[in-house]
Amino acid sequence: MMSFFGISRLRTNALVSMLVLFGGICSGSDAQSASMEELVKAAQKEGSLNYIDRSGFSALKFTKAIERGIKKKYGITLRINGTSGPSMSKMVSRLIQERRANHKPSTDLIRLSTRQRVRLLGKGVTEAVDWRAYDKSIKPEEISGDGSGLIVAARYVAIVYNSNKITKDMVPNGIEDLANPKYKGMIGTTPYGTGWAEIALLHGRDFALGLAKKVAPNIGGYTGSSAFEPVITGQLPIFAFSTNADLALEAKAKGAPLEVMVPFHAYLMGSVSMLKGSVKPNAARLFTIFLRTAEGQQILRTHRKEDSPFIKNSKAYEVIKKAKAAGQRVLLYTEKDVTKNNDIFRKMVPQINKLIKSRAR
Repeated sequence: MMSFFGISRLRTNALVSMLVLFGGICSGSDAQSASMEELVKAAQKEGSLNYIDRSGFSALKFTKAIERGIKKKYGITLRINGTSGPSMSKMVSRLIQERRANHKPSTDLIRLSTRQRVRLLGKGVTEAVDWRAYDKSIKPEEISGDGSGLIVAARYVAIVYNSNKITKDMVPNGIEDLANPKYKGMIGTTPYGTGWAEIALLHGRDFALGLAKKVAPNIGGYTGSSAFEPVITGQLPIFAFSTNADLALEAKAKGAPLEVMVPFHAYLMGSVSMLKGSVKPNAARLFTIFLRTAEGQQILRTHRKEDSPFIKNSKAYEVIKKAKAAGQRVLLYTEKDVTKNNDIFRKMVPQINKLIKSRAR
């Protein structure tokens, strides 16, 4: 007959064995590995993903680099079919319409800026993901809005100028310099007011409106945020403002006389969001998580000239860290900021556009 202590010892040993057996599964790092292993297997079964994007995210060199990166890191072949489509604003409208009609989304994922994401909130288009189940190092601020998106990069507001026409002594030192009469007729801007909302969020509405009045007489024409031809030809040698500095730098690498100047620190969060009803949801998640890895961030820097402001050693992280240390204001605005300051985007920016149009030469 076994003693009470013998039974207790058996129970204790059994408990220890169970802890050893399940400890690896329940611990943080191993739970992450288990989740990632399941995700990789599921993505491998799906084999591919499709997405529509107007920018360089659909460029063949970029998608092939991601395919090679995923193959090397996870050991699977995932085909990425990136198609150049309409503007992201039109894509948002399309996704909302598809959801209302109960159709499958026309893309497995979507990359959006903060303002564009706001339009999707509450429309039932996106699907929340427990991103930290895959990687515990993901910070809450990297997860956008409703939990469906993961921020993988940030774009900054910039001044792009023609380096042949604008000598070093002529380069604006800041946004207030743009009001200098020496720039009369030389400044190009977008017809939709790029940059002015960010100025207002950083410095206040009154400052933005006052500056717009002073800069307006120097505006010589309009162009798109990524349409640098008037800058390259010298028709509009200064362009204020663009959120596509990556494309300007890409053109520079090919020989265009373009330079980029950062007048203030305002960053538009670029997130990749999961869509409800996606045909390849696991492949979409793996693609997104890979973009946040060191390998993915390097590909973003190489092909997109952008990376995450939240990951140490990234270019954006270091620039922002230095700016904060110098006491400079930094804006990393979220969906809540856009919603809270809706009047800036809906009223003030159109007011500035109208003002510039009426006073520009």
